[in-house]
Amino acid sequence: DPYAFAVNADLAGMSPILILNSEGDDQRYSGEEFARQAADAGVRVSVRYEPGSTHGHLDRPHGAEAQRSIARIAEWLDGSPAPIAS
Repeated sequence: DPYAFAVNADLAGMSPILILNSEGDDQRYSGEEFARQAADAGVRVSVRYEPGSTHGHLDRPHGAEAQRSIARIAEWLDGSPAPIAS
């Protein structure tokens, strides 16, 4: 699936994207690259970093880093336009 590996995908026309990278994550570069590719395709992209977090921190939802990330996600969702019903 090209959306699982963005280098092969045509991202034009995708919905707005939030990318939330962990500060201490060896895979952070792939999130940054996906953001660049999406922006180049005209997609509205918001990139955030969670200080002090590591990869998979949302798997521990009661931790301080996860709580901050959940708040960031909710804030982003509240600011996004509602989808158009078909």
